[in-house]
Amino acid sequence: MSTENSVSRIFVNKNSGFKQRWLKPILHLSTFSIGALLSILILKKKNKVSFFCNESGLFGGNIKPIFLHAQKDADNYDLTLISFKKKTVYEVEALGFNAVHYPSLLGIWTFLRSESIVLEVGLRTDLCGLAFNSKVFQMWHGANLKYMVKLWDENLSKEKRHWIEKINVYIRKNIPKYEFIVSPSEFYKEHTFSKSFNTKKVLVAGYPRNDLFFRDTKEEDWIGCEKEIIKKAISHREKGGKVILYTPTWRDKASKKEDANPFSEKLINFIEKNNIYFVVKKHHRDPRSVYDKNHSLIDTYSSNKDVYLLMKNSDLMISDYSSIFFDYLLLNKPVVFYPYDFTTYMRRDRMFQFDYNEFTPGKKCNNEIELYQEVIMALDSNTYYEAERSKIKEVAFNVSPVKKSSYIIWKEIKKSR
Repeated sequence: MSTENSVSRIFVNKNSGFKQRWLKPILHLSTFSIGALLSILILKKKNKVSFFCNESGLFGGNIKPIFLHAQKDADNYDLTLISFKKKTVYEVEALGFNAVHYPSLLGIWTFLRSESIVLEVGLRTDLCGLAFNSKVFQMWHGANLKYMVKLWDENLSKEKRHWIEKINVYIRKNIPKYEFIVSPSEFYKEHTFSKSFNTKKVLVAGYPRNDLFFRDTKEEDWIGCEKEIIKKAISHREKGGKVILYTPTWRDKASKKEDANPFSEKLINFIEKNNIYFVVKKHHRDPRSVYDKNHSLIDTYSSNKDVYLLMKNSDLMISDYSSIFFDYLLLNKPVVFYPYDFTTYMRRDRMFQFDYNEFTPGKKCNNEIELYQEVIMALDSNTYYEAERSKIKEVAFNVSPVKKSSYIIWKEIKKSR
C-alpha cells in the first residue's frame, strides 16, 4: 500500500484576521487552563459516563448506537449525552434519556463531573481542559484516505503559525491521553491510529454505526434520521427504482461563495430516464450549496442527521474523497468515484496518506457524461469492481468485519474504568 505525496501544495492562510490568528487562540488557551484546573479540583462522580456528539451536534455516527446500547446498563451508570445543538438535546430528552447542551453551565459541569467521556471526534482546546482529569475513550469517525491529527500536522509544517497557535495545536494533539482509540482493522491500527493519537492502546473493534448493516432494522435505528427521505427511498426501491446516495466531503480551504455543484441539467434527464432517486448528503462542515434544483427525484439529506440507515436502503454511492465509502463496502454495493476537482483538492485542501487510486475500488470519473455511463454499468452488474471492493474492505475492516461493535466497545469501557 503506497502513499500519495507527489502533488506540490498551495498553502492558503484563511486565519489571517486578528480574531482568528490571535483572539480566538488566546481565548481557547485561557479556557483550557481554567478548565484543566477545575477538572483536577472537582471530584468526579463514580460511574458517570458522558457521550459527546461531534462538532455538528449530530446524534448519529458512532455516538448514537453506543449511547443507546449503554442504556441497557442505565441502572448501574449515570449516562448523559452532550451536544452543541439544543435541538439534539430536546430530541434525546424526549426519548427519556439525559442530555445537556454545551457550552451551557450545566454542560460544563457535566464535563467536569464525568468519570469517563466517550467521543468520536478530536477535542477543541477548551474541551481538552474540561476533560483533562477524566478517562477519555476515542471511537473516532472512520478509516481514512487522508492524513489525521499528528500525521496531518506534520504535513502542515510549511504553514506559518505564531507561538500561541502552536501551543493550541500541541494541546489538541497531546493532552487528551485516550484510554483507547477504536480502529476498524489491524491495518489501520498499525499505519494510522497508533501514529496519529496519544493513546494507551488501539482497540480493533469496528464501528458501532455499522452494526445495523448486519441485522434487521430496529426502531432505534430511525432515531436522529431524516425519516421521510429514508421512507421515500424504501418506497422507491419497492416500486422497482434505484436509489443513489451522493456523499461529497468538505473542502478545508473553500469559501462559502465557491460553486460546489458538479452537476448540470443532465442530472435531471439521467434520473428521469433511469428511474433513480438521487439523494445528496454533504459533509456537516461544508457551507457550500451542492445542488438546489427542485425535483421529485432529488433530495438533500440534512448534514446534521444520521445517514447510515439510508445507506442500508440505497443501491449505489457516488463519492469523491470522503471516507464514508469504506463503510459502504460492508454492504457489498458498488461505489463510483467523482473526483472532478482532484488537482485542486490535493494542492489546496488535503493530502492523502494512502494512494487514492489504489484505495478507491471503483471508476474515477472526471465529468458528468462519464459518471452517468459508469453508474448505469455499476447498477446493471452484480460483479462491478467486486474483487477490488473486497480487497479494500478487508484492509479497512479485516477479513471478518466486526458485527457487534457497540457491545465490544462498551464492554471495554466498563473494564477500563
